[in-house]
Amino acid sequence: VYRNREGLCTDALLFLRGWKMMDYKLGDKVLIFYPEYYDYNLSWINRFYFLSGIKLFFFNSLSKETVEQLVREINSFKPDFITTFPSYLNDAAIIIKKEKLILEHIPKGIEVSGEILFDYQRKSCKEIFKTEIYDSYGSLETGMIAHECKFHNGMHIYEDIVYPESLNNNLIFTRTNLSEMPIIRYNIGDLGKVIYEKCKCGISGKKLTEVEGRIEDHILLPDKTRIYPTSFRQILNSCNQKFDNSIAESNIIQGSKNNITLNVVLSNNRHNKGIHDYLTNNVKKILQGKINLTIKFPNKIKRKLKFRFIERKI
Repeated sequence: VYRNREGLCTDALLFLRGWKMMDYKLGDKVLIFYPEYYDYNLSWINRFYFLSGIKLFFFNSLSKETVEQLVREINSFKPDFITTFPSYLNDAAIIIKKEKLILEHIPKGIEVSGEILFDYQRKSCKEIFKTEIYDSYGSLETGMIAHECKFHNGMHIYEDIVYPESLNNNLIFTRTNLSEMPIIRYNIGDLGKVIYEKCKCGISGKKLTEVEGRIEDHILLPDKTRIYPTSFRQILNSCNQKFDNSIAESNIIQGSKNNITLNVVLSNNRHNKGIHDYLTNNVKKILQGKINLTIKFPNKIKRKLKFRFIERKI
């Protein structure tokens, strides 16, 4: 997906628009809780958090130690808001409860996006973090599309940026201000409904409801540590840059608690050995010797649902 400066600026401001629905005010502190990005060192952002109010907390794997660090960061940084994925937040809540970790600071709200927010996750996270959980919706292609207000009755769509449609519950979006890479009536691959409603918050307009989309999965190590797809995707992207964009498609299957298979479909066979060695060396660093890795090169990958990078059969 291509973005010029105007598009990137708009995408950034759309996050602020969503935060405003959580009563965000300029000067409030925000903690971003995401997996580490393999190719990009963004630690420099934290050196300027006193200017922006935004601080990053990135992790490689969601373990007990990671969540202990997160709790210390929340207690010391005292963020007004936290933004993350539903599964990361829920997994952290489970560990906080199990290990009886003490959260001394209560944020004003927590925003989640990137995957479905289930009712049980909202309930669990609200119980542990003692604050409101706000759902939001967007994609890499279209940017942020919709956000919940404090009444949690569907997500308000940014109609000045996105024209939404729901045809047989298939969500289709047109992003109206991308002149250099127009996205017109794009079937995003998720299901949901677009309704018109006057909300108790005062906004009258289109809302997004009953969304069914991606569920972010993870590799589960024998010691219960969870490794999320981002780490693997960044290795694959880096490998592709090194070997002439030869990787066309990939996924990971965890067939047992001690074994995973990385399937890689190649567009040509010129770099089989180089790709095999590169992926083996780098993926094993993430796995830390705790699980066995097999790399295969099938002709194609069979999929039953919308793109899911990791499939666990345990």
